[in-house]
Amino acid sequence: MNEWHKFLSQNKGKGLSIQELGRRYCNKKLSGKIRINIKEGRFSSRKQAIAVAYSQVKKKSPMCNKFFKRKSKK
Repeated sequence: MNEWHKFLSQNKGKGLSIQELGRRYCNKKLSGKIRINIKEGRFSSRKQAIAVAYSQVKKKSPMCNKFFKRKSKK
């Protein structure tokens, strides 16, 4: 059982849509990865660690791409 299915089974009865569960899953993965990258101290700035974390999460979980898209300015 992979992480996504485990997350779904843990949050099954909360009345949330798959879309909302996906967003929560991706945000949880992203915040954990940001925390790890900042603690490692390999990056020159905090902003760079955050940018690398976005890239790492997108690469490992391609379904998170739709949640991390930039909002278009009108």
